[in-house]
Amino acid sequence: MALRIPPGRAGRQWLAGRIATAEHARDLLEQKRTVLLAAEREAAGRAAEATTAWHASAATAVLWLERSALLDGERPRRLARAHSGAAAVVRVDWQPTMGVPVPVHASVELPPPPETALLAGGAALTEAIAAHRAALAAALRAAVESAAHERLAAELTATVRRVRAIESRWLPLHQQALAALQQALDENDRAEGARIRWASRAARR
Repeated sequence: MALRIPPGRAGRQWLAGRIATAEHARDLLEQKRTVLLAAEREAAGRAAEATTAWHASAATAVLWLERSALLDGERPRRLARAHSGAAAVVRVDWQPTMGVPVPVHASVELPPPPETALLAGGAALTEAIAAHRAALAAALRAAVESAAHERLAAELTATVRRVRAIESRWLPLHQQALAALQQALDENDRAEGARIRWASRAARR
């Protein structure tokens, strides 16, 4: 990256200001990185817990469905699907964390389950319906927690990348330019001082 540095001492002031701004930005990003790292770790734990609960809930639903198939046959399950009613309605609440919008809660509104008498099924079918409804809620929670973790992890990665860019490229480039300019200014000052001394001696002769 080529720098367009103002000439003379104005350039020194310009470079010093940009270095100070970069150092302040780096410090803020470091603070953000620390907060995001803690939030990402917590989110990873919640996502893993929710995924485990979802898998367990799904396994329970499959178990009750198999029991219903053995005890009630296929016809009650076909009736249950036919009387399933309206589609589920999902609502997701979002909240910013260090400027990152993340899902924090989700709810699912399900139609009421069909009456068992309409299905010609037994207790196993009732349990299967309840287990599948619970599994859907568990799947939704797992999706929310996983999405929150992914968003926080992505922002953490981007923040670390920005800090590294400032430290490895942006700051060294400006610090080197400032050092070179300062050396040039010092040499000009020494040359100017030598000219003044020469002129002063010449005037006294």
